[in-house]
Amino acid sequence: MNLGERMAFIRKKKGLTQQDVADKLGISRGTYAHYEINKREPDLDMLKRIASVLGVTISHLIGDDPPSVSSEESEFLEWVRSNLEDVFFYEFHGSPEEMKQELMDTLRALWKIKKKRRNV
Repeated sequence: MNLGERMAFIRKKKGLTQQDVADKLGISRGTYAHYEINKREPDLDMLKRIASVLGVTISHLIGDDPPSVSSEESEFLEWVRSNLEDVFFYEFHGSPEEMKQELMDTLRALWKIKKKRRNV
């Protein structure tokens, strides 16, 4: 995922519009939109401001700092790796972020059902 895609993903996850973020940054929506579609690159000062508005670190924004995950999330990801590695779509990583998120949400729901059955 490139910088613009990451910015859009985080913004949407936080329920913000491009206009919301642009207003908080004091820039036009068009300028911010160009950052998200990689037509313009924000300078370091703007990256700091964007990271602050989105509530993430600059490292996370540029992809150097993977987000920390809970032990339950780690357990889920290990379950996906161990149970679905051989059947997982080889095109998964090239799929649009929304499709990947939907698939992971579905897998998470299945995992929770399986985990609940083990505990019964």
